[in-house]
Amino acid sequence: MRIAMLSLILLTAVGCAHKATGPLGSSGPRVLLAYEDGQAGGMVVFPNNQYESIIRFEMPAGEHRPLRLWMQVANPGAISVTLYDTNLLDAPGEPIGRIDRDVQPNEVSNGKDGLWLVQDISHFPVCKGIVWLGMKKLSGTPTVWSSRIFSSRYFLRSESTDLLPVKETPLVRLEVAP
Repeated sequence: MRIAMLSLILLTAVGCAHKATGPLGSSGPRVLLAYEDGQAGGMVVFPNNQYESIIRFEMPAGEHRPLRLWMQVANPGAISVTLYDTNLLDAPGEPIGRIDRDVQPNEVSNGKDGLWLVQDISHFPVCKGIVWLGMKKLSGTPTVWSSRIFSSRYFLRSESTDLLPVKETPLVRLEVAP
């Protein structure tokens, strides 16, 4: 049976003793978009830096500010993460924002320890509708754990190919705020 999106989980920020100073420090509702079950069953491997792994996220109604990207990383290395708008053909369109990240050995999960790499992306512009999250190897051997759940939202593309569906879903989540 095909499993749809796990759920949109509404998170409430825990009160702090200091004054909130921005999107991450402010209290309020959060939505965590995820299409996997959190159980590592395989790995997303980047064959070379010509390939990009792409996840299609459907935002809740209205505008949302991207806050954080959650990834369960299996091996260190440098990766580029780009959030794309959708185009008229329901494919990745113009970039919304990009970060390049060197994943260190102490940020790597063994797939069973519950260790997530959490990256601040609150500087990305507000977005709505469908967004696409692309991950690309820059150097080293970065890999991301994947779930064996088939979500129909994960694709691979290169400079010479269109979107190719992939059966496993990376352990990658997008946290947004309304």
